[in-house]
Amino acid sequence: MFNRTIILTAVMGLLGSASWAFAAGDKNTKEVTVVGNGMSEEEAMRDAMRKALEEGAGTYISSQTQTKDFAIVKDTVLAKAAGFILSKEVLSKNKTDEGIWVIKMKAVVSIQRVVDTWGAVTVLLEQMGRPKIMIYLKETIDAKPQDDSAVQTVLENQLLKSGFVLVNKKQMDEIQRKEAEVAAAENKPDKLLQIAKKFGAQILITGSADAVLFQNKTVSGMEVSIYTAVAKVFCYRSDTGQSMATINKRATGNHRAPQMAANKSLELINLDHNEPDTGQMTRGLAPELTEDILNFWQEVLAGRGDAKFEISGIEFGDVEKVETELKKMKPVKAVNSGEFDNNIITFTLQLDCQAKDIAKDISKVIKQIKITSVSGNVIKAEWKKD
Repeated sequence: MFNRTIILTAVMGLLGSASWAFAAGDKNTKEVTVVGNGMSEEEAMRDAMRKALEEGAGTYISSQTQTKDFAIVKDTVLAKAAGFILSKEVLSKNKTDEGIWVIKMKAVVSIQRVVDTWGAVTVLLEQMGRPKIMIYLKETIDAKPQDDSAVQTVLENQLLKSGFVLVNKKQMDEIQRKEAEVAAAENKPDKLLQIAKKFGAQILITGSADAVLFQNKTVSGMEVSIYTAVAKVFCYRSDTGQSMATINKRATGNHRAPQMAANKSLELINLDHNEPDTGQMTRGLAPELTEDILNFWQEVLAGRGDAKFEISGIEFGDVEKVETELKKMKPVKAVNSGEFDNNIITFTLQLDCQAKDIAKDISKVIKQIKITSVSGNVIKAEWKKD
């Protein structure tokens, strides 16, 4: 993975040699006034902070458009817009008749923090590589399986636009594709996680999208088909199986041709849209899931998240001793133990550091533990008997 000291040195080197320069008298901050919109007050505030960041540091961000991995660095930085706002003042706040929240805000943006973070994320991506994602959604129309998922296609395009790498189904052989299809159809994410890891995917997205005929209705003398689509999507971290997001979405589409109505309802799942029955705005699956993944990836880049720690050859009486020592370690925020089976115990550790860093601490503190492998956020060890 990487060493934080090396990264900090590299980032400082990047910043020191950067061609970016601020105008005379500029204290690396900028005050802006923006308007944010959203389906909730919280979402409108996030939108306002993101717009404040884009406007406040827009010149610097624009200067980076030709750099490697620009899209994913930009979206990762923007996902944490709140961290670059030094102060903010809400000038007005209201909710429209369509249910959209509108917030006008004045904010002071730290341009220097953007520069620093941009450099740090760039270096980390060079060390870790761009995150790879495997998507396998089951889609049906009137209970009939569809060969190509409309929901998955839009989602894939959104993630590619943000700079993620996707597992190409054409890379799979016939047996692997069949196994993935069966696992998705039977809602067996564990099997899909195994396949995702085979292809080096750090993130798995799976679930289902189903469109069914709601009713046929005569409108202005024409018969119109109305379809309702429901999507249930789950997102996992492949190495630990950690759940990153669970999203349920619903959308309604209508058209004179039933197939077109069904397709429209499925396409709307991914887009921000007004619900016809309530008139309320609903956020689309693609932007919401992309933001969740970017937020999660920011935590991974910062070295935080869950790690699995598996110890083999241990006696049950020693498990509590290990758990007690783990809880004493400063970077360990929480410890959860799984089932003890065949002299194997697996702990889930909530960390504020990289797995390889805590592995070093564990081997120093608990002398009976021999670390055998550290891969991503999975640590494996053997218990040395006295």
